Amino acid sequence: MNPLLLALLFSPLLAYAQLSITGSGTYTIDFDNTVTNVNNGQFAGSGFTPTPATGQLDSDAWRATGFSDGDGTFGGTHDTLDFARGTHNGGTNTGGVYAFQTATGDYCLGVQPDGNGFTPGTFTLKVQNNSGATISALNLSYEIKVLNDQDRSNSFNFRWSTDDVTYTPVGTLDYASPAAADPTPSWSTVSRNTTLSGLNLANGAFLYLQWISDDISGSGTRDEFGLDDVVLSGIVLPVELVAFNAQAKGQHVVLNWETASELKNREFQIEHSTDGEGFWPIATVPGNGTSLKHQQYEFWHENPPVGINYYRLKQVDEDGQFNYSPIVTATVSGASSPLITYNAREKKLRVVLSEIATTDTKLLLYDLSGRQAATEVIPAGTAETTMSAAGLRPGVYLLQLRQPNNSETAKLLIYP
Repeated sequence: MNPLLLALLFSPLLAYAQLSITGSGTYTIDFDNTVTNVNNGQFAGSGFTPTPATGQLDSDAWRATGFSDGDGTFGGTHDTLDFARGTHNGGTNTGGVYAFQTATGDYCLGVQPDGNGFTPGTFTLKVQNNSGATISALNLSYEIKVLNDQDRSNSFNFRWSTDDVTYTPVGTLDYASPAAADPTPSWSTVSRNTTLSGLNLANGAFLYLQWISDDISGSGTRDEFGLDDVVLSGIVLPVELVAFNAQAKGQHVVLNWETASELKNREFQIEHSTDGEGFWPIATVPGNGTSLKHQQYEFWHENPPVGINYYRLKQVDEDGQFNYSPIVTATVSGASSPLITYNAREKKLRVVLSEIATTDTKLLLYDLSGRQAATEVIPAGTAETTMSAAGLRPGVYLLQLRQPNNSETAKLLIYP
């Protein structure tokens, strides 16, 4: 069952020790600005720790492996030797992790591979889904910075995993630096983007994004690489509900709700209650299928009963799976009147009196020709009942409510 993301629960965000996805927004790591639990300030090539000082990366989010000084670990402290070579403009021959400045004031997560380091080697970013819903897909883009100053070709490819064991390579993102050095080497940028679909990443689960490098051809010193401007966007949640409210307007209640994203959303079924416990469907509003845009919905409940009215949304996927929104209320004032609703799916009428009846209330349903089509009784001491509408042809009917000293007639529509 697809959970319905309740972003309208305005509670403060919890602190997570890795990149935390809390909704369908855009998440950017540019290594120049702090990203909570990812990096502290502009990266200065000073290593990886679980409590990063300014210029360091958070080791709960980042892991670097494949160096002569060993492999980094998530949550470990790696702030010396190969893991912390400092800042550099490029052109060094000493292997390790750097903050390469590829343009004025623009730093990246860089590496100088050598015979004992990063051949092969990896950078891995750990991401946690804290959206409250299952993430089905997301867009990933990033930049590869390359200083092709050596006669050697090296790869800088991408793959991903949900368990940090089995990785899925994305061949369309593969990159290899040219085997021949540029005549006048300078930093160049290679942009990459893809959509990771079919993730089925449950709330609380992790996604591992990994860049892997190795020798391809040539000999001698290797080119330098950098990873920059990692952006996660287009995050597809089943249905991300960001607002739902009810407001009484005269003798009506208007319901408004808004979604930030939808995945295979067939419809919203609007359910109503007079006590907050027993809910009854009163209308169906089509969804927008799959959408990454904000969608707004509105429904007017005509002539609900006087007093507190309770509403909730039943969001139904194309495969029939469903989930419920929170309950909202609206209070209607004015003269009392019975509530009559028709459920076309179950072919039933629901009748709710404005107050508990002290005597039996007889219900008589007539078509416009005057023929009696159905009958039911609301016993004394109760306020509501249901009556079957099975077999009734679509059209306008009159429902008469009879008590010993009172009689009311209401018009209603039976539809397919």
